Amino acid sequence: MKLITVLGATKVNTKQKYIFDNLIFEEYFAFIALAKAKSISTDNIIVVGTNQTEALLRNEIYQIDKKILQNFVLIADEKDIDNIYRTCLKLIEADTILELT
Repeated sequence: MKLITVLGATKVNTKQKYIFDNLIFEEYFAFIALAKAKSISTDNIIVVGTNQTEALLRNEIYQIDKKILQNFVLIADEKDIDNIYRTCLKLIEADTILELT
């Protein structure tokens, strides 16, 4: 299974509580909680975002696995929604979750 997430560059100060299938996950980002809930390996997580998003994920406080950063897909203009969705559609394969929180 593959997980694609579109992530905006938003500063996150504390871990949030996410509930999936009656299991509670405390993570900084929903996509990490979802990946854990669905047993998706970090090799199969793709984050789509801007330069600011990538810088956010590289902040050591969040402890993002380097494999996730290697699969990062850069979007030049966060206001070009059509391009964001076209990019996601190109990445989707069978058995893919597209996470858009």
